[in-house]
Amino acid sequence: TILYTEVDVFDGKINAIYSGYEVELDYDSFSTAIQAASAASINTEHIFPRSMGAELFPALSDMHHIIPALSSVNSARSNFRFAEVADNQTDKWYLGTQQSNSIPTSNINDWSELDEGTAWEPREIRKGDIARAVFYFVVIHNDTANAAFFNQMRDTLLDWHAQDPVDDREQTRNDRIKANQGNDNPFIIDSTLAERLFN
Repeated sequence: TILYTEVDVFDGKINAIYSGYEVELDYDSFSTAIQAASAASINTEHIFPRSMGAELFPALSDMHHIIPALSSVNSARSNFRFAEVADNQTDKWYLGTQQSNSIPTSNINDWSELDEGTAWEPREIRKGDIARAVFYFVVIHNDTANAAFFNQMRDTLLDWHAQDPVDDREQTRNDRIKANQGNDNPFIIDSTLAERLFN
């Protein structure tokens, strides 16, 4: 619940990382923040999929790899690996509440991309955030993380980590999680850690 009331609230709105969809939740009309989020078509996305090692506690509830997502976009991502998807191989594009089967004619970097049944490419501005969340998961929850799934993505995620460094929003989110969960994502704190561990 705290994701929807504190951790992922910026300028009074929930921001869905994959599509950039922003919405101000109507907390007053519902008994819980989860109900308010659901009414706005927002649900919880596990960046490292439940089926790949996040099914049980504490991994299931670890906020460093859980984000709000527009429910339709969450469903589209499914449990596909993260990858660079060639534009001509993209089956569907996602931005805000929009879904398109055609290559966008403008602001192409703002869209997330789906290669149906295979891979998901998040929008450019959040690729580093995604990479650092995955790195965190495979280190902190290494007893359950599917190593083969991670290894398919490792080199791409290292590139994303380098190309999209930590920004104020990601640092603030980390600090909020630490205040509630008690730990940092070390890959946000130390930008050299990923290369030293995974390269």
